[in-house]
Amino acid sequence: MKKIIRNNWKWILGFVLIFLCSLVLPFSGDDLDWGMKSISEYGSLLVDPTLNGRYVGNFLVILITKHAVIRSLVTALIVMGIIYMIVKETKAPLIFVCLLIILMPVSIFRQSITWASGFTNYTISTLGLLIILVGIRQIFLDKYDEKYKVVIPILIFLTSFFLENVTLFLTLLTIAVNVFYYIKHKKWNKLLVICSIVSIIGTILMFIQPAYRSVASGDDGYRTIANSLRGTIIRCVVNYVYFIHRFVAFENVILLTVITLSLRLYFKKNEKDYPKSKITILNVTFCIAMAFLTYVALLSINPSWQLDDKIQNYLNAFLSLIFIFNTLVQIIVLFYSKKSFWKVTMPLICITGLIAPLFLVDPLGPRNFFVIYVLEMIETFYILNEAKFDYEDFKYGAATVLAVMIVYYFSIYARISIVYLQRDNYIEYMSSQTVDQLVVVPEVPFKEFVHYDNFSDKHMNYVYNKNKNVREDIKYSFIPYVDWVNMMWKSGYKIVP
Repeated sequence: MKKIIRNNWKWILGFVLIFLCSLVLPFSGDDLDWGMKSISEYGSLLVDPTLNGRYVGNFLVILITKHAVIRSLVTALIVMGIIYMIVKETKAPLIFVCLLIILMPVSIFRQSITWASGFTNYTISTLGLLIILVGIRQIFLDKYDEKYKVVIPILIFLTSFFLENVTLFLTLLTIAVNVFYYIKHKKWNKLLVICSIVSIIGTILMFIQPAYRSVASGDDGYRTIANSLRGTIIRCVVNYVYFIHRFVAFENVILLTVITLSLRLYFKKNEKDYPKSKITILNVTFCIAMAFLTYVALLSINPSWQLDDKIQNYLNAFLSLIFIFNTLVQIIVLFYSKKSFWKVTMPLICITGLIAPLFLVDPLGPRNFFVIYVLEMIETFYILNEAKFDYEDFKYGAATVLAVMIVYYFSIYARISIVYLQRDNYIEYMSSQTVDQLVVVPEVPFKEFVHYDNFSDKHMNYVYNKNKNVREDIKYSFIPYVDWVNMMWKSGYKIVP
């Protein structure tokens, strides 16, 4: 036992830290609604037209919203699982993988980690997808373990019931891999064929759920899909300008900076391999990349330095498109003649396949791009490995930044959890000790770190009251936390804890 602990202490420490930090994550958004559902209701949810075909994700969210400890255990297991897959695939040191995970944009973090309902669909499916991608590759290369015959088809089937774009991607992926295998070997691989059949079955089962008929007919009041050529074009433009460019490129300034510097490092170490024409192209593209990253950094530091919101969105989207194209040019020029070309480009192919369906649907959110961020991380470590980056020189700096970020996030969510508790206690007091129908409650501090904490609308008002077992007639008015504390002090109510 001591030997196991000694050899794996970093992984054990990582699990414990994530578990402890997860304990202070609040339940937010529709987590309270899911928390009131029981497993016995699950059968009716399968055909509920107001839900979706995310059967496995919906089942898991019912489980993890029952108790904070269950949620923390699952969070620690899944996040460490994703980190393990990245480390195993890229051979990157654990500490650097953890650092890039915690440095993801807050907008993505709050919807894919903090929000329990988002976590079950967007983060758990990412782990499943990573395992499947590695498994499919090994099967294609005929280097797979016997257990893959059972594990990979089952995992493909289960992962088909989390996210629509992942489901479609798995079907296209398995079909494409079958075709390429046949072209290469002039025969079919039975296991790959089974994987493709399983994926098709999963796709059919997901999309026969009644909700998608409502979406297709335009009868769904929340979700829509473009159903004409003009509508498709408009939807693609709107989704790219207002969502996709932000979470693929614009808000990923830290990760994109690392990618750019990694490509530059690789270029400088291998400059002798390229003719003058390519060296000129690469030097120009690196100038373009640094100009874009500087622009994003300046805009982040001083958000008031911008044009009208609509014009700014289109400008940022255009500049992001240039940067994306610029980075693709760099990768193609640098790696096209190298043995590692297909390995380096595979994450980009997967990203393209996963993003393509997102151009057509509404609504979109930062949560849709958690898997994209993870694949961009893998791409980053692939390039760093090709550049023979010396992680050892930077490990202490990385460890220091990681430690500070852990303390930073823990302090924020601990503070949020305290205010949650204070608010719940006050509402319970007003429900049991008064007849007031309007209760003034505090907004949580750092609300940009929480997904939809406000429960003032009619539905969430009802859900909160039912979940917390307070009077149904109570309505809520939200004010800043400091103002609420002053109001409580004047009223004589003692805030606890």
